[in-house]
Formats: sequence, structure tokens, C-alpha cells
Amino acid sequence: MSDTTSWISEAIHTLGLSENDIHLLEEEANAQLYDALENHLQHPDQT
Repeated sequence: MSDTTSWISEAIHTLGLSENDIHLLEEEANAQLYDALENHLQHPDQT
């Protein structure tokens, strides 16, 4: 996880993202993860 966190931190710094930008990205990522999990639970035979 630390490698991923380091990469993300570097990308945030490089892109110059604001706290609000980061919050919006987190919300979008969480929504996509939730949708993927829900889809998997409804259709476990599909990958």
C-alpha cells in the first residue's frame, strides 16, 4: 500500500490538485468501486 500511496502523493503534487479536486476524485473512485462490487455480487459468474 505504501508504494501506491507514494505514487498517488507524487501524482497529486505533480498535477497540483487541490483538496476539493482530491475529494471529488475519491468520491468518484468510491462510486465506481461500489458499482463494481454490486455488479459482481449480482453476477458472480462474470469477471
